[in-house]
Amino acid sequence: MSAGHIDWFDKNGVKFCAIIDDASRKILAAGEFQHANTANSIALVDKLVEDYWDIMPLEELISDNGSEFEQKEW
Repeated sequence: MSAGHIDWFDKNGVKFCAIIDDASRKILAAGEFQHANTANSIALVDKLVEDYWDIMPLEELISDNGSEFEQKEW
């Protein structure tokens, strides 16, 4: 498990995000949210780290660089 993919999609107003393993396509972490935003993206990555980091840390997490993955400075 060297790389994973993270992305959001919307179905009938429900926002869904998943992180999948690049090689096996196993869903490593996923969730339904009211909003597709940075805070919820971070929460999902935190879940991934909590569940998998000790046994198989990712080297790379690939996204489409959407606004849901940006940390904005004000």
